[in-house]
Amino acid sequence: MSVSPFLCAPSSAWADDISSSETLFEMSDRVSYAPTYFQQYNPLTAADMVNQLPGFNLIEESGDRGFGQGQGNLLINGKRPSTKSNKPEELLKRIAAETVVRIEVLREGSSELSGQSGLIANVITDSESSLSGSFLAGVYFHEEGMVRPEARLSIGGNIDNFSYNVDLSLDVWKHEESGEENVRNADFNLTEIRAEQRNVHNRTPKLNINLGWNGDNGDVANLSLQAFYYKHNFHETSDQFMAQGTVAGDLLRMIETRSGEDEYTYEIGGDYTTDFAGGSMKFIGLRRREDSRFFTHYDDTAEDGSFFRYNSRRQPIESETILRTLYTTEPTTGHVLEWAIEGAFNTLDTTSTFQEDTGSGFQDVLLSGSNTRVEERRAESSLLYVLPLGKKLRFQTSVAVEYSELSVSGNDNNTRSYVRPKGFAALTFDATVETQFRGRIDRKVGQLNFFDFASRRDISQGQTDSGNTELVPEQLWRFELTAEHRFSPKNVTTLTVYYETFEDYNMLVPLAGGGQGIGNVDGAKNKGITLTSTWMLDSLGVNGGKLDFAGTYQDSEIKDPFTGIFRHFDWQEQWQIEITFRQDIQNTNWAWGLNYWDNTELPGYRKDRINKGPFGPNYFAYVEHKDVLGMTLTAKYYNAFGRTMQYNREFFAPDRLGGFDGGEFRSLRRGGYFNIQLAGKF
Repeated sequence: MSVSPFLCAPSSAWADDISSSETLFEMSDRVSYAPTYFQQYNPLTAADMVNQLPGFNLIEESGDRGFGQGQGNLLINGKRPSTKSNKPEELLKRIAAETVVRIEVLREGSSELSGQSGLIANVITDSESSLSGSFLAGVYFHEEGMVRPEARLSIGGNIDNFSYNVDLSLDVWKHEESGEENVRNADFNLTEIRAEQRNVHNRTPKLNINLGWNGDNGDVANLSLQAFYYKHNFHETSDQFMAQGTVAGDLLRMIETRSGEDEYTYEIGGDYTTDFAGGSMKFIGLRRREDSRFFTHYDDTAEDGSFFRYNSRRQPIESETILRTLYTTEPTTGHVLEWAIEGAFNTLDTTSTFQEDTGSGFQDVLLSGSNTRVEERRAESSLLYVLPLGKKLRFQTSVAVEYSELSVSGNDNNTRSYVRPKGFAALTFDATVETQFRGRIDRKVGQLNFFDFASRRDISQGQTDSGNTELVPEQLWRFELTAEHRFSPKNVTTLTVYYETFEDYNMLVPLAGGGQGIGNVDGAKNKGITLTSTWMLDSLGVNGGKLDFAGTYQDSEIKDPFTGIFRHFDWQEQWQIEITFRQDIQNTNWAWGLNYWDNTELPGYRKDRINKGPFGPNYFAYVEHKDVLGMTLTAKYYNAFGRTMQYNREFFAPDRLGGFDGGEFRSLRRGGYFNIQLAGKF
């Protein structure tokens, strides 16, 4: 499907709902939204506009293998951004709203994102615009007394055939949780009461530079650079008392844990597109490197003065290099053929040190498999074909094969290679002007987490995971059916059901020697349903009101590798809902809104324990004024009544087939916080 822009008149069924200057509709291809549609929201960036598209949600880049499986659902000027680290919303925040000509919601997919057959947002910008930009400055005030800033500055424009954008941002995150943990024995009697407090402080300064060139001959080139520094600090204290009935008695010990990370990351990506042999040839390249430094210091001091101290340091270096070439042609109208080849080289090099002190000074502790180098060399070839089957039915399919050589060196050297088929087939059927059905079958190969090849230890949780050099990528079949009904361009409801079966599913398994680590399990299944809906509320008397709903429910099944009993996936998000309300008060510059988010995360399992962590809902209310000296002022209040975080661990002896052997039941409270933002454009 070509994504070349064109506009069509709206359907007569919707003529009373919109004017042609707001939204233009084309039955079998796209819905196109002009800037006037977003005027009531006073958008500053393209992100503000895309977030108001009815029935559309941005898909975060999933971390899939390379570029070949068509990640995300965002195009900019009909082209896929040549980046993996940049989130779609971050890309959109760098585009000034005044440079957006229109936003198209593609209903048939795009050859630029060959792995997507659902809705895709295509943001069309003005290539003639001069210097423009946007800025944001804000501050958060936490109930516990913490203050944290946020800031962003983005500048871009065009000079002749060249375009440029420079974006600087600072994200800071802090939170504090405090509460109590109760420890119970095998008879469920209360034995200890622990006073717990934890603090988290993250900060990320980030630089992004994007350059583009549109040649007079139609050639297009893009170059992007991202560099950022991520600083993470974690501090936790636990004062542990003997329980006397239901109250704290004598102090037993004091435990303090400090951990953190310093991460330096850069990514360089680029692409070049030129006409070739009646079609177009596109070359894509990407290089990413992430250099991290982790540390943990653990201090357990008993009331009698005895102590146990532990230090660990880990220094992983990750890199990814991708080269991709694809040729796209349209031999006859509506028939699209794409052939692509891709090569990738991924590495992880990690070294770790562990030390313990029980009173005689720190001594080195060896952990087999903790110093490891992993390399993957991968090649892939794919063929995509798009075929119209009349006016209402379209078919697209992709057949691909990948070759991968995986080598692990360290304590256990291992080199393996394998060939994996993958691809998809998708049908799109326009039942009516307003109703569309989409069906899809996928064969996917998952991306390995290279850290699973290396052994690691979490002293505060009392657990060690062994590295597994025999690990292979999981594979899955996914069957999906989607029904979308547009009651109008502004009122859209979409329902999707899916079913997945896995081979070589990655999860915690028992390993040789008595340890446990990530391994492969066959026979995993997962099914789910998602519902999204957008409704403008003017017809209900709420002028300028808009309600968005997004909900997901899923259920899985896998045979537990420790017990042989069927259960759900570890830490699976069983359900999630998000409800967003916004009202732009007519004939004023005021708007206000509410947001509510909640989910249920199922437990995670180890050989002898079950870990649970329900976190409770997250919600906020806000008020906005769209013209404070030409800027937008927004005030938000998050979690006004606080948020309760549960962390529970239940132990069994000798394993989960045995009896209950005690547990730790923690309830911590995180207070609310207030945010004020001032944003503008120039």
